Amino acid sequence: MAKCISFILILLLTYTFHQTYSQSAFQEAIIITQEKDSLHGYLTLTNDNEYLFTQGKNQVEQLLSPENIGTILLNKNTVFESKRIVTDGNEQAIFLKLLVRGKSKLYQHPNSKKSTYWVETEDGKMYALTNERLESYRDGRSYIRYSNTYRGVLKNIFNDQPQLFSQIDKLKYTEKSISGFYQQYHEKLNLPYEILSEETPYVALTFGLIVGLQRSSVEFIGTQVLESHLSPSFSSSSNFSLGIFAEAQPIEYRHSAIKLEVQYQSASYSNPTLTLNTNILRISPAYKYRIAPNAKLKPFLSLGPTFNFLLSLKDQSTVDGLDYNWLQSGRMQYGLEAGTGISTKINQKQDLFLELRYGVHNGNHLSIVRRFVPGVGYISVQDLFDSISQSLGILVGIRF
Repeated sequence: MAKCISFILILLLTYTFHQTYSQSAFQEAIIITQEKDSLHGYLTLTNDNEYLFTQGKNQVEQLLSPENIGTILLNKNTVFESKRIVTDGNEQAIFLKLLVRGKSKLYQHPNSKKSTYWVETEDGKMYALTNERLESYRDGRSYIRYSNTYRGVLKNIFNDQPQLFSQIDKLKYTEKSISGFYQQYHEKLNLPYEILSEETPYVALTFGLIVGLQRSSVEFIGTQVLESHLSPSFSSSSNFSLGIFAEAQPIEYRHSAIKLEVQYQSASYSNPTLTLNTNILRISPAYKYRIAPNAKLKPFLSLGPTFNFLLSLKDQSTVDGLDYNWLQSGRMQYGLEAGTGISTKINQKQDLFLELRYGVHNGNHLSIVRRFVPGVGYISVQDLFDSISQSLGILVGIRF
């Protein structure tokens, strides 16, 4: 009796394991047949070039091959297409993984030891990108080199852009490197394209440096002392700024980006009665919209808030008997900046941009003024006032 119960338990465990394993091996997929009919179901790989497909639990399982299936979509970034290619002198239909969709298509044959990558041109012809390992012997030593044949094939396919040949000569035989060249080619010609990858992030994060030349004006609106003794308007000489920025761009929507800038600026403001020398830390988050992200010269617009933090301020007054003490001055201004500019690629990884930017800022300040009164001496008076500043600048930056 005990042996019988044990045998039944073993059968149940075996069945449960088989069912669990079988269900986990299947993936949800959409199948498009050679007749362009679409089927939704589940499939699993049985060998290098065949899939077992079912439309649901307890449904009939059928074997799929590249001869009767056109496309397999496992998810939006994993697509296999049936293509007829020549390998080892024989033509056969095979499932190739689609890597880039554009003017021409780039495929990967993960199970091939020779031709890992394939290109399909606009006329439907298939070209293998090969990089065979060549081994030779001399004086009892082994020497290994690679054919790099794929570079010559790519030059022949993309011969309409000979200025890109130097980039092809630098390509590595990797998905990232070849897909990156496809991206560069299509952006140069302002052509639509799509890169498919299982590891594609939702957001691309880049960093860069920025320098600027600005002119600014400041107007102070005080309650009593400032308006009585000093001219309220100040203008600045040209001043430079230096900073860094980070930019986040959604992969699937290349028109938009969010940027955060941190800049250091040293500026001198003056009027007939007072000179102010300032050092400012500026933090500026902004929304950036690229009007033509695939063009060679990419115009863009930017808009966002900005926060100016006063690091230091020194003053020089030309009014006799008047001494301004700015030690209790407000430390922050807030405002809004808008910009427009153009950017262009200088190589595969770096962009150069030029931007014209206008900003308006406001702040609240508390200052102490020491004023000389005849017969009394110096008296101190507090003054609470607002500041309104405007700036116009040209910025140049490089994005890595």
